[in-house]
Amino acid sequence: MNASAVNAKFASQPYIDALTAMCIVGRDGDYHVQNPNWIYSKRNYLRNFCNHWGVGSSDELKENISWSLKVGSRAEFADMSRTLSVLSESDRTRYIELEKDNPTQSYKLSIVNEYLGRMPAGGIAANDYAWVVFKCCAGYKMDYLTEEEKWTYLNEVIQTVKSRYSNWKDFLISFSVGSAFISVNQSADYISENKALLTKLLTSHYSPLWQANLR
Repeated sequence: MNASAVNAKFASQPYIDALTAMCIVGRDGDYHVQNPNWIYSKRNYLRNFCNHWGVGSSDELKENISWSLKVGSRAEFADMSRTLSVLSESDRTRYIELEKDNPTQSYKLSIVNEYLGRMPAGGIAANDYAWVVFKCCAGYKMDYLTEEEKWTYLNEVIQTVKSRYSNWKDFLISFSVGSAFISVNQSADYISENKALLTKLLTSHYSPLWQANLR
């Protein structure tokens, strides 16, 4: 590996650490904020994530990552936002109630409605981008990606993040609302439940976000 490639990877690592730290919440969240690479040493843990994503091979992971980069959950969020934005508040409520027989659709619409007009540009794109980083690093550890493939994806997503976000606050808002939107447990309380951890990411001098400048 030549010196320029080594330097490029060294420069990218703070962004990898910052984006990885967002993906782990709950009781292990505080530890992962300060030790973001530790999670990639736990193959059983990573395997569970792969199962959750429906990924069991190299091709499936690459397809998943490509979808996340090109389309992602942000496309559905944006479509719902456009639909609700032309309705009055009362009509939005009735529209969501009409979906009561489809709990997943109703839940997602309720999240979109709650944050309608309050989202940074790009909607929940940050959630897609952060999880691409996680999937790349996990995929490499699970032997689904070569090192070259991992870094090709990582370089693309890091450059995208740096070009589209000027501060971590907007990124965290986007990521957090996206996490609620795609929640398997349909937990609208994701942000309030993880408020302390999200605040630490923004304010703690030990946060990896402080090592990664946007723009």
